[in-house]
Amino acid sequence: MIAQRYKRWRHGRGFGVHSPFAYRFVTDILHPARGCEYYSMKRLNYLIRHYPSRTRRFCRLLFRMAARLPITTLLIPGDHSALPAEVMKNANSRLHFTRHLPANIGSGLLILTDAAEVSQSYLTALHTPGIYLFICNLKSRPGILDAALAAMPGGWTFESPDAALIVSAGNSVLHRTTLNLP
Repeated sequence: MIAQRYKRWRHGRGFGVHSPFAYRFVTDILHPARGCEYYSMKRLNYLIRHYPSRTRRFCRLLFRMAARLPITTLLIPGDHSALPAEVMKNANSRLHFTRHLPANIGSGLLILTDAAEVSQSYLTALHTPGIYLFICNLKSRPGILDAALAAMPGGWTFESPDAALIVSAGNSVLHRTTLNLP
């Protein structure tokens, strides 16, 4: 148990992460250097000021993802809060927000979903390189992460005990990194 926590902390700081993309994700997006402030961070902090600290950390992560990754479309299924879309639009005003999977799936799609709502069409979308799938509440549906990993040809996963970010790529290698996600 302690060894797993230490490993997640260590990987969360970039130690032991050998993939260049994964290292950049960890050091630039997940845990950026102290003193690194984005241009509209004050507006973001004002927007999320009344939310619990875990929600604020998650929103800041989404903000940095929108600012640093080539995400063009955000998919939040169902009737969940549109707060992530507002947060990400602060970082990227050209971001398109949708509630349904687009007919033409292209790179730059971020699917933000709960484990209970992961559908086969989301898993099929992982065949397209450049698709991001963020699954929350993994414990509510055991085995969904394994199903997602089996559906994709290669890429990266950033896994914590209850959440995972999956990035599909055209390569045949799957890089798995365990760390702490908000």
